[in-house]
Amino acid sequence: MTQAKPTPGPWIVGKGAGYYITRPNSKCAAIMVGVCDQTSIVNGDCEPQAKANAELMAEAGTVFHETQLTPRQLLAQRDELLAVLKLVLPLAKGYAAQICVGSNQLYVTAAEEAIAKIESTQTKGEIK
Repeated sequence: MTQAKPTPGPWIVGKGAGYYITRPNSKCAAIMVGVCDQTSIVNGDCEPQAKANAELMAEAGTVFHETQLTPRQLLAQRDELLAVLKLVLPLAKGYAAQICVGSNQLYVTAAEEAIAKIESTQTKGEIK
């Protein structure tokens, strides 16, 4: 049995009675993903979130089409690369200090900055 795959991207967000996801020039029906009830429309507290949700779903579909990886698979791949980079960084630091500090130090600094950037976003996005 063949596993079903998502609709090829890119996916885009449109607005009608709510927010929907579709493909440019698609003959298939759009999928409504962000509809606000009447109370939320009057209060004005639903539309920004409905739009943000639709944009996030469209981006996930587009990224899958480009990489053939789900967001969860990309996260696992990123975590693997981060772990390896942390293992290799001490070796790179020692090499940069012993051999040629100039350009090698730039690579060490870039690696340290990449690790810090990933680690700062991990704490923000954790599900509690």
